[in-house]
Amino acid sequence: MLPYTAETLFALFDEYNRAIRPLPGLAIFLTAGVLMLVIRSRQDRSRVVLGILAAGWLWTGIAFQFFFHADINFAAPAYGAVFILQGLLLAWTGVFRRRTVLHFDRSFIGWAGIRIAIISAIILPLIDWQSGVGWTDVRLALIAPGTTAGFTLGILMMSKGPIPLHIAIIPILWAFVAGAHAWALGIPQDYLLPVVGIIALGATIRSRSRPRT
Repeated sequence: MLPYTAETLFALFDEYNRAIRPLPGLAIFLTAGVLMLVIRSRQDRSRVVLGILAAGWLWTGIAFQFFFHADINFAAPAYGAVFILQGLLLAWTGVFRRRTVLHFDRSFIGWAGIRIAIISAIILPLIDWQSGVGWTDVRLALIAPGTTAGFTLGILMMSKGPIPLHIAIIPILWAFVAGAHAWALGIPQDYLLPVVGIIALGATIRSRSRPRT
């Protein structure tokens, strides 16, 4: 059992989103930009995309987990440390070392990735809103944990060549953590996240076992 309810969580996101304005609007703009950059498949833009993802994980770990989520969940600082680690891994691998190239090649994995990215960045926040919460309560990719993990997995599934396990494993694990939270809190839209994690895990294994077609 978690030490709070779904109503408490959404009230926290309302406080968080209001406190960081205008960043929610910027997060929407950046997620749309990331999708456009990846779909256009320019190798020289992979650093930009992975840099944005890294910033999203770092921001969520520091600003949300440490300064907001910690008020209602004693485990939030540990979550924050994991998010910061993921942000650093993305920055090191994709920005500084340029070891990951994103390329939407219309393969099965690529199409699955773009759908997962859209579900995480657009569909889940819309379901939040349609479920009765206000726009300021919705959980947006790059500034909220679950949607950031799902969005990252969708983008990584469009990697050219094998999906790097060391930058995929934390988002995959978080998808299952988010699913456990959803079960405990009764947030049905988040049941999609473990499904995303399973698909991403399968895609990662498949991409590393044989060439993509």
